[in-house]
Amino acid sequence: MIAFVDTSVVLRFVLEGDISLQQAFAASVTACSELLWIESMRVAQRLRLDGALSDKDLAEAVSRIATCYASFRVYLLDDEIKQAAAEPSPTVIGTLDALHLACARRAAKHYPGESLLLYSYDRQMNLCARALGFSTPLAEE
Repeated sequence: MIAFVDTSVVLRFVLEGDISLQQAFAASVTACSELLWIESMRVAQRLRLDGALSDKDLAEAVSRIATCYASFRVYLLDDEIKQAAAEPSPTVIGTLDALHLACARRAAKHYPGESLLLYSYDRQMNLCARALGFSTPLAEE
């Protein structure tokens, strides 16, 4: 089983103590897009600027994000991924989510015969992932 994690799962783990990321790490491979790093760092910085995180909280969040990110099989945004993200999707999906899903599709190809579970709290991401044939354990039905 392959677990593909989007940014929402890491941020809930880092900022709120959500345990869904621990479920993802039970898979034989836990993967993400390199976007996860960028998005996570931008959110942490924005929360600091908005006053929701202190300097100490920001440092801790950055450390926890880095630890998570280092544990993932990371898919880079190469030309093939960008082309796949630019192609039509079975449902409405934003640009960054399309890039995450293109990386998830790459991960599925790298591990033939393994099922891929896409971990996300984003409704549209889960909808599109299901339309692409992925299981979405965090989707609210």
